[in-house]
Amino acid sequence: MQNTWNRDNQTKAVRKQLGLTALLAGAVIMLLPVVSLGQQGTLTDDATFPTSFPVKSLTVNGSSASGGPATSFLKFKLTPNLPAATSGSFVGKATLTLYVGSLTTVGSFNVYRVTSSWQETDTSRPTYDTANPVITAVPVSTAGDFITVDLTTLVQQWLGTDGLGTGGFPNYGIALVANTATTSFTFDSKEATNTSHLAQLAIVLNHVAAADSATNFSGPLAGDVTGTQSATVVSSLGGQTAANVANATTMANAATYTNTAGTIVKRDASGNFSAGAITASLNGNATSSTNATTAATANALSGSATVNGN
Repeated sequence: MQNTWNRDNQTKAVRKQLGLTALLAGAVIMLLPVVSLGQQGTLTDDATFPTSFPVKSLTVNGSSASGGPATSFLKFKLTPNLPAATSGSFVGKATLTLYVGSLTTVGSFNVYRVTSSWQETDTSRPTYDTANPVITAVPVSTAGDFITVDLTTLVQQWLGTDGLGTGGFPNYGIALVANTATTSFTFDSKEATNTSHLAQLAIVLNHVAAADSATNFSGPLAGDVTGTQSATVVSSLGGQTAANVANATTMANAATYTNTAGTIVKRDASGNFSAGAITASLNGNATSSTNATTAATANALSGSATVNGN
């Protein structure tokens, strides 16, 4: 009995210690800085037109669906969720998620870019670019499913080159339009508080806008540029030390076609240069030479030749 009691106490002690360790680990994890390139757009407006349809759902009906045709609209605010000056090129992926609240007839829908300003309290629907669908024939076959749609290109266009739409399109949102005449289903709106499955726009960045304007760093640099922030130096370039690169630059800049000792030779405008004694093993012919001064030996002279000296 004594051994059993001891084992039970030891087991409880171990469990208690493990529990404390887990709590401490959790606390440490919570205190660690979080770095994330994932952001969410804020759903500001969602509505179905005509406005006779229930506001707690976004109805998508084809032209012959029961209750008549219906088109739904969504609008997301991208700022200030995204860092300031986040350009479209910084967006790696943008995904729209919708929840199928009800299904009357299996079908599909198209997504279009809205081209006019609107609010969910309006009584008439905004216009959208029917000639250029963002995506077509997204299938819907089961109630209770989540549907995802790739909106990467459109979100990039909304942000433009400066995060404000310059060079792109105004952000008036999207239209969800039935792709077939019999299509009939609904998505949950942000007013559907029973399920809280409102439309969501997830944005994943491939670049941090703030990194372009970083003004400080900590610790020393390593590589071609070394040192701390206040004392950085170029140590090497292309595998050569900075001193060797500097010396080579100085010598190249000092190159001359005059007879100057210790310099690199370059040609003048006529392709010539001056030199003193040149020691070389020459092969071949020297044409148009009029004089050979102090030549020790001249073999096989032909034509008219004059040799001065011994």
